[in-house]
Amino acid sequence: MEKIIEQDIKAKLEELSKLVAPCLQCASCAAACPVFQTHFERNPRQVALRLARGDFSDVLADEAFWWCGSCYSCEAHCPQGVPLTHVFFELKRLAVEASKPVPKLIQKIGERLSEGFISPATPDVQEKRKKLDLPPVAKPDLQEIQKILDVSGLSQKLKS
Repeated sequence: MEKIIEQDIKAKLEELSKLVAPCLQCASCAAACPVFQTHFERNPRQVALRLARGDFSDVLADEAFWWCGSCYSCEAHCPQGVPLTHVFFELKRLAVEASKPVPKLIQKIGERLSEGFISPATPDVQEKRKKLDLPPVAKPDLQEIQKILDVSGLSQKLKS
């Protein structure tokens, strides 16, 4: 059974490899990436290069794609139209499927999501909103968030 899962993941990595194959390594994605601007070790271009070369060894253990903030800046600036944000979504999903470790900070963010907020509004923020005649920050629908976490498999991964 485990061999079948490994073959399935390899096939999916090969599909992702085809998506990044047009990459020219021009570094437009890295130049546009706000994460890379402050953390040079999290270079989206390097992940694309490994995939394009078919170097799948430990690509799912690489933390770089986990830090993608899904801002789509890389895609907006890519002259070849490489869907790198989509590729990173898939790498995250495959890493969870392959039971690869999730970086600790990402786990903490996932735990916070189960509460409905990554950064909840403090009483000070609520007071400022009131002074500005803004409505209080609404409580999130935790059932909907939990369903998303369950369907994506993230809730199970966070428990392990």
